[in-house]
This record gives sequence, structure tokens and C-alpha cells, in this order.
Amino acid sequence: MNRNKKTFVPSTTHYKILETIEELNKNNDYPLPQGVGKILKGIVDEETSKYQNIRTFQTIISYSSKKICRYVLVLLRHGYIEKIYDKKTNELYLKISPFGVSALQEYRKKHKKSFVKKKQLAKPTIVHIKTIVSK
Repeated sequence: MNRNKKTFVPSTTHYKILETIEELNKNNDYPLPQGVGKILKGIVDEETSKYQNIRTFQTIISYSSKKICRYVLVLLRHGYIEKIYDKKTNELYLKISPFGVSALQEYRKKHKKSFVKKKQLAKPTIVHIKTIVSK
């Protein structure tokens, strides 16, 4: 039996991940998948505070870290990103591959709009309401 081989077509989320990794790699910063998730979800801490100006910061607030890691794994399997070893921490960090850079450039040519930052709307827990006293 012949199976239909499906070609991988990256989604907007895949391109957001590629964009994030590329921006970090420009400054010689290499993230773990969890670090990419922090930036995309908009979590501000001592590691991510200097990356708040990245275009993809806080653009995927509803995804779990596990789901973002799955997207990263798919990009690894298809050659869009690769891993780089750090001797100090004994960890493998993410680096965008030349194939990933060219795919991201093609995406940018077709999609001129920038990524939209999401805002988490928090419900106020205490509200002051003026009551009207009727006579």
C-alpha cells in the first residue's frame, strides 16, 4: 500500500517560536524550550525581563509550556532549529538553523503584519460601587 506522505506546513505558532529563537540568537542567547515558552506567554522574571521588547513577547498566553515544547520538538524534527551544547551547564540549547532562517524570511515576505500581543484581562476582586439612596 502506498501511503500519502504529508508535507509539513508550519503554522503561525511555529513561526512565532522561530522568530523568538532567532531574536535571542542574534544576541548570542540560546534558550531551552521552557525559556521560549516564558517569552511567548509573557512571563516576566529576572531571565525574561530584558526580552520584553521582542515582537513575539506575550503573543501566546493561552498555551501551556508542554504544548509549546511540542511545537519546538516538531521544529527540531523537521530541521528548522537545531541544538547547541553548552559545557558550563551541560545542557542542549536551541539555535535556529539556516533552513529555519530562510523559512522565516519567506514567511515575513508573505505576511507583512507583525504579531499581536495578547493582554490578559484580570477581573478586579474588589470594586467600589456608589449606592444610590432613594428617598
